[in-house]
Amino acid sequence: MSLEIKGDKEIKQALAKLLRIGDKNLWKEVGDKAVDIVVDRTKKGKDVSGTAFKPYSKRYKKTPKKPVNLKRTGDMLKAVTAEAHDDHARIYVRESGRSDGESNFALAMLHNEGDGKIPRREFFGIEQEREVNKLYEIAKKYVEKLIRMLNR
Repeated sequence: MSLEIKGDKEIKQALAKLLRIGDKNLWKEVGDKAVDIVVDRTKKGKDVSGTAFKPYSKRYKKTPKKPVNLKRTGDMLKAVTAEAHDDHARIYVRESGRSDGESNFALAMLHNEGDGKIPRREFFGIEQEREVNKLYEIAKKYVEKLIRMLNR
């Protein structure tokens, strides 16, 4: 995503300065929305491309969860979080906090990458156009708000 600023030097400088004000708030909103997208889609049993996850193994099916939603205890999905910075949001899985003492991050990597025994169930990411557009809309509204402020 990029924003091209056209105009004279003073306007460009003013807009660049204005865009820096409250940017962390923008990236917090974008990051929080990205977390919601990843968690909600995963709970529905869909991977980053919108395809249903591969089925659970026969051994795991003793405690069936349909659809496959990577939510045995819910700890891993609760650990998906966002951290806002001045110019970006970092989306990650917190390491600790599992009720069984295991690593949320390690479990997320195992699901996301697979290991031969466990099939790859890539849940951590955003690539569907409609999901990307949800994040774009947040940025667009933010810029529109800044423009309205300039026109006062």
